[in-house]
Amino acid sequence: MRFFTWTALTVLTCAGCGGSNAPTGAGGASTATSGETTSGAGTGGSSASTSGGGAATATSGSTTSGGATTSSSVTSGAGGALSGSGDCSSDAQCPGSKCVEIIPGGFRVCADVLVPATTCREPGVDQCCGATKPCPGAEPCYAGPLVPSCGGVQMLPYNQCAMDECASDAACGAGSVCLAAAVLGRKERACFPAPCKHDDECADAAGGQCAPVADPCCGQATTLYCIYPGDCRSNADCGSGFCEIDPAQKRAVCTATPPLCPA
Repeated sequence: MRFFTWTALTVLTCAGCGGSNAPTGAGGASTATSGETTSGAGTGGSSASTSGGGAATATSGSTTSGGATTSSSVTSGAGGALSGSGDCSSDAQCPGSKCVEIIPGGFRVCADVLVPATTCREPGVDQCCGATKPCPGAEPCYAGPLVPSCGGVQMLPYNQCAMDECASDAACGAGSVCLAAAVLGRKERACFPAPCKHDDECADAAGGQCAPVADPCCGQATTLYCIYPGDCRSNADCGSGFCEIDPAQKRAVCTATPPLCPA
């Protein structure tokens, strides 16, 4: 059964559900100076941050829509040097993609490969259809949802113009970051919960990493959180159990109790 509203199409999402279920990477932390990544909302511009001893280069998420090329602001350090820990340490571990920092100086993941929508999926509903119906502001056109959804009534997928939800961390408020497009399932820049941002903030035990943790219901990254040896990052780390953040312990722990998930 298809669910959508003709007057106003909205996608039901859970806050920050999306991303990687990969086990914790073993990258060693190193010191780096990094600047805040910024991108004007919906402008199609690109930005790069400085990381690992040199100018950084925007590496992925470049797409063409309506004749205009746009670039996501995920970055990799000059000469392949990246700071922080991660699921990858070089592009060689990301076939067809790049090993990038989620935020400047932060945890590393393989960038998503974004494929523009070039044909109509639902005529009359699609916001864009490639060159035949470009986005008004020349934003990239992707099949929705642009930010992963988790639970609830699933809307009929349709093409959407990727207009950034934020331009900087400051726009997201305390405890969140403006996550780059082309990482953790995001097709546009979006606010993402982040009680931590960098490994040096995770000092309650040795080997702390500020890493993405997956929602136990939808299996997609829902937050950046301090992870220590023995903690989990997804249900896959817990056998037949579930990986949940325990606020009292301030740890991500395995539990046999099923989570309360959206219907």
